[in-house]
Amino acid sequence: MLKSILISLVALQLSACGFQLRSQPELPPQLNPIFVATDLNDPFLTNGIQTALRKAKLTLAKTVKEAPYHIQILDKKLQRQFVNLSSNTQTRSYQLTLRVHYAVLDKNNKPLLPTQTVISHRPWLYNFNQVLGSSSEGDTIVKEMYPDISKQIVLRLAADDTKQALAKHQS
Repeated sequence: MLKSILISLVALQLSACGFQLRSQPELPPQLNPIFVATDLNDPFLTNGIQTALRKAKLTLAKTVKEAPYHIQILDKKLQRQFVNLSSNTQTRSYQLTLRVHYAVLDKNNKPLLPTQTVISHRPWLYNFNQVLGSSSEGDTIVKEMYPDISKQIVLRLAADDTKQALAKHQS
């Protein structure tokens, strides 16, 4: 009895403060369908963005001509910055930084918004005694950065400035 009252009180407090579970961002319907274009040979990045757009309930166009707007991936840079060295000089700590520059363009290749940059950071410990394992771990960490980059792009598409730019562009 006391347990159910306590649970009810906690639920009431959470609902009173406006707490909600995180859901997929609501993207403007004008972006439907959308195309992801890139000259980069990086299927992890392209597939990650396409998956994030599908999860956000957007339809993907098969060609750029079918879409009123498209995301053009302009550049991708992966940087490895040395952070520190262990006392035995066998282990190094790095900061991996993945930067992706993109633009949202209309059918006439005119930008909807200024060129955007999304960034993801991850730490990486590199052990010289385990070169093969450390190298493959670095590759895995980089692959895990792509979903973060993709989510950031989708969140920016759902932002108010995108909605305002779309309204301005439509009028």
